[in-house]
Amino acid sequence: MKTIFISSPYINGGNALQQTMVIHTLIARGYATLTSSLSRYADLVDPCPYEEWLTSCLAWVARCDALVRLKPDVPSAGADSEVAEAERLGLPVFLGIDVVPHAVHLFTGKGD
Repeated sequence: MKTIFISSPYINGGNALQQTMVIHTLIARGYATLTSSLSRYADLVDPCPYEEWLTSCLAWVARCDALVRLKPDVPSAGADSEVAEAERLGLPVFLGIDVVPHAVHLFTGKGD
């Protein structure tokens, strides 16, 4: 199963809900998902400095097969860093959930 990292701006915790909502869509398209929203939930229990979360997220991006950037029109230093890391690694980057193909199509070159 191919993995995809879900990236989005941190907007008062709102991204956690948005990211959670797209997990099912991506699973249906054949992906195992990783999301930066996990840091939001972990921070509720034991807060961690932003830089540590970003370092952790970038490490997860490096282990994924692709990245989807939600709300690409909303500036975000963290999400933009995740996109830049994916691009540096040569991973497919999708700007929005609507353009993410089924995993089998992405990695075989076949259309939807």
